[in-house]
Amino acid sequence: MYCEPKYKFGLFGSMFFSAVVVSSLVLAPLSDKIGRKKVVIFGILLQLFASSCLLFSTSLNLTYWLVFMMGFAMPPRVFVAYVYAMEFMPIKNTPNVTAICLGLDGMTLCFASFYFMLLDKEWKDLYFLSIVVTVAATVLTAFMPESPRYLIGKRQFDEARSVLGKMGRINKVKPVARSHSNAFDT
Repeated sequence: MYCEPKYKFGLFGSMFFSAVVVSSLVLAPLSDKIGRKKVVIFGILLQLFASSCLLFSTSLNLTYWLVFMMGFAMPPRVFVAYVYAMEFMPIKNTPNVTAICLGLDGMTLCFASFYFMLLDKEWKDLYFLSIVVTVAATVLTAFMPESPRYLIGKRQFDEARSVLGKMGRINKVKPVARSHSNAFDT
């Protein structure tokens, strides 16, 4: 790529960010209709597929499409996943969790920059590590329940009660006795 025109380098960013826009308009609203978890898992699996293929791509045009797919996977992995995670958090914890998430995201970019400046110029080793982390995220997300706020919004009260009960058991909160006039049933 050293002898290629500069626009071919710029096309990587254009492909990625145009896909982010399209995905933000399509997949983010879809999470309100079919559920946060399904959209997040789709984004993670798409990222995993595109990243894995990118390791072996020798074609510039294929690489452009893989970068486009990675951009398309970004909103469900980041925006929808953030909403999904926040719907499990007590409101008082959201500022701290947000700071940690955004801080870790920024630290990842710093780590990658230092890696390339000081350790190695080979990107495939670092990329392989990101694929391993993505597989771990996929497995963890697969075992998470759907967001209780989403379930309540879709009037799936029994499933929401089940998820909230599991959350209560994990957090060692005693269940509240259920009365006949329940706020969920209005």
